Amino acid sequence: MDDNKADKLERQLHKEFPHGHPDFIPMQIAKMELHSRKNADYTASDSSNPLGNFYRVSKIKQLYPNADWSTPLGTALDYMMKQLDAGLTLWSNNKESGTGEGIDSRFGDVSVYIDIARILSKEEKL
Repeated sequence: MDDNKADKLERQLHKEFPHGHPDFIPMQIAKMELHSRKNADYTASDSSNPLGNFYRVSKIKQLYPNADWSTPLGTALDYMMKQLDAGLTLWSNNKESGTGEGIDSRFGDVSVYIDIARILSKEEKL
């Protein structure tokens, strides 16, 4: 969103919601911009579901019903799958990232989380 649109929106929202800290509304606008920009990396080819990444990763996790996803290892794998899903989505849609974090960056994150998972697995003696 360009600065003029953001300023106009902020003024409009301050009129509609005049009470509260003056920094609150600009923070919410920035959050909406971030959500929209980042969501482009997580939305599959069917962009009608902006929460598609949560459903896809959830389906993968359901394949392993005996895994304890609440452990540090489960959390590392969860983070890894989030990055893998974002990279696969960019790859499958043959598009650039909306955040500047392209396929290489996402797959780099996957490799870091896998190494963290290996360390946690060793620490948990699995």
